[in-house]
Amino acid sequence: IVEKFAALGIEKSAKIIDIGCGKGCLLSKVKALGYDNLYGTDYTDFGANENYQFFAHDGNLAFPEQYRDFDIILCSEVIEHIENPWAFTRNLRALGKEGTILILSTPNPESFLSIISLIFKGYFVAFGPRDYPAHITPVSTYEIKNMLELLKVKVINFFFIKNGRIPGTGLLWRSLFPFLGGKRFSENFIVISKF
Repeated sequence: IVEKFAALGIEKSAKIIDIGCGKGCLLSKVKALGYDNLYGTDYTDFGANENYQFFAHDGNLAFPEQYRDFDIILCSEVIEHIENPWAFTRNLRALGKEGTILILSTPNPESFLSIISLIFKGYFVAFGPRDYPAHITPVSTYEIKNMLELLKVKVINFFFIKNGRIPGTGLLWRSLFPFLGGKRFSENFIVISKF
């Protein structure tokens, strides 16, 4: 996410929030790029630090009114933890304004590994017994595009992380076939959109 964020050329004065910030690792990297107007939220304080303003919040609920008008919303690996991703995207939309950039990532249920897992095990690869009850809601690129466009949010691009594993081997596709990429060869995707 930091790589995609840095490539956007965002003004240093931007008001930025990280949804599901955990210990603030992503915000620390953003701060290192020269940004100071930083906010983070998670369902509990995992050790927030002085790099950003923290508030505890359950992502299944609407965000408090005092947190609005963000220029950038970062949401890394959170939507799959949410009970209702449609309501969650509406809540994300309420945090922004016209021109806000949303950068969201989530496990990819459309990879070959995930589809094979669904066929043979009955669940997507990132939503099995070891991931439950943390990962409860798989969201495809089709679904996230529909959720955002319904809210008049323009999808700029999808990016597929080159971390896909070859089914049954544990090896990465890129280790044997570096030219392979895209939806079927990635275990996570990033969507960048603009309000």
